[in-house]
Amino acid sequence: MKNTVKLFAIIALTAIITLVACGGNGSNPPPDTRAIIEVASISVTHPVTGVTGSTIAAFNGWHIDEYTLGPVVWEPALEGGKFEADTVYKASVTITAADTDETRFTAAGFEWVKINGEEAGVVIGNGGNTATLSYTFPATTELLYIITADGTNFIATKSGETEPLNTAGTMTNTLQAIRDDFEDERPPVTIQFGNGTDPLTLSAAVVFSGSNWGQVTMSGKITSTIDGNNTTIQVQNTDPKGILTSVADVNVTGSGRAFQVNDGAELTIAGGTITSSNTQGAIVRFEHMSSTVNITGGTFNVTGGSQGIRFNGNSGSATTHLRLNIHGGTFHHTNGDTMIAPNTNDWVTSVNITGGKIQGDNNWALYRHGGNTDATRNLDISGTAWIIGTIAGGDWGWARGVLHIEGSATWNVNISGGKIENIGTGDAENSSGNTIRHQNTNINSEINISGKTIIVREGGEGFTISQRDNVGSKMTIGPDVEIIGPQDLDAAF
Repeated sequence: MKNTVKLFAIIALTAIITLVACGGNGSNPPPDTRAIIEVASISVTHPVTGVTGSTIAAFNGWHIDEYTLGPVVWEPALEGGKFEADTVYKASVTITAADTDETRFTAAGFEWVKINGEEAGVVIGNGGNTATLSYTFPATTELLYIITADGTNFIATKSGETEPLNTAGTMTNTLQAIRDDFEDERPPVTIQFGNGTDPLTLSAAVVFSGSNWGQVTMSGKITSTIDGNNTTIQVQNTDPKGILTSVADVNVTGSGRAFQVNDGAELTIAGGTITSSNTQGAIVRFEHMSSTVNITGGTFNVTGGSQGIRFNGNSGSATTHLRLNIHGGTFHHTNGDTMIAPNTNDWVTSVNITGGKIQGDNNWALYRHGGNTDATRNLDISGTAWIIGTIAGGDWGWARGVLHIEGSATWNVNISGGKIENIGTGDAENSSGNTIRHQNTNINSEINISGKTIIVREGGEGFTISQRDNVGSKMTIGPDVEIIGPQDLDAAF
């Protein structure tokens, strides 16, 4: 009997040991071998006093197949669907791996996780199938003014009040009435153009100077009929610095421009739809001295023959430094010119692209050109940036690139992430262009392509990378760069 009891005990103990060793009872689950998603970047509505907040998030760049987007959850909840004054809002979005059998999220695995270009917090859920991203925005402004039309004149009203600040008059007088309302101070303010439904038509420039205004946020809708070498919205001044943030819709129907940045000022476009259908004016133009443009959201459509974002060369010096930072937004040029281009000048220009989608149809998407040997061109592309072109043919198609680097300036180009592709078609040799074109740059120039950058040439003729007539300049391509399509390196005409 004793021997029988001992036998049962041995059998039971052996079963327990075997169960534990085999991972039974959940103590040692098998390792999760699914691939880790390393990048996530999304866009949400930028909170602005009086603006409707959307619950729909958008992809910010080319990682559109790796995960799906849940709704935006706002804290605190939006009253009447709109952002209130003087309030700090937090946006949270849960993303789900598109193929949970093959991929997953881990907090440590994220190399790049952004909301509107800003570092996002991450909480992993559902066994790695989901990740909740969150970001807390700065407080909305306390003051909101609304400008409406009275025929061809304008009236300003302070939010929450019924009595207008001025009798109907010019835009200059209307803006001065707002300035007079907060006297000699320069507080942060939001100005809504239009009644929230109908666009306000402008035929003369709106100028925000740092000497008269503090930080200004624009919302509403504008139709610009401004013509010639003129601009709809202009921000300027160095000391005090002019600072403007816009989420407004601006439709340019005249031959002028949507935005211009002068004299060391700073413009941030965080939302809205900006459209230009004319053949002359750019959507955004840099002018004079060292200025900065930041783009974190919005939709930019150019259907005329003009360049989209232009660095102009009317004045400046070798110490002038113009900076363009693109962290989000959708850019599309449909009519034969380039979406982003600096003019020929001696200045230092720096372009930093970490997100968004920049597309040019039948021409360059990003054309970095110009400058003599005293000029410096800095270009950095990383993150989820998506630069796409459809160079579809023509006699000069072979000499063009979706990303085109040319000119006698000294180039410092670092591409460490993102996706650059040409999907144009053409049946003649090279007629449909190249994905990256590098030619005729200064002997001191360096082009470095590294990280998990993807360079694609799909359809038609042409090359992924074409390097021509660059005597002494240097191009390096890292081992992790994925190149899909033929190359044409160090070739001569």
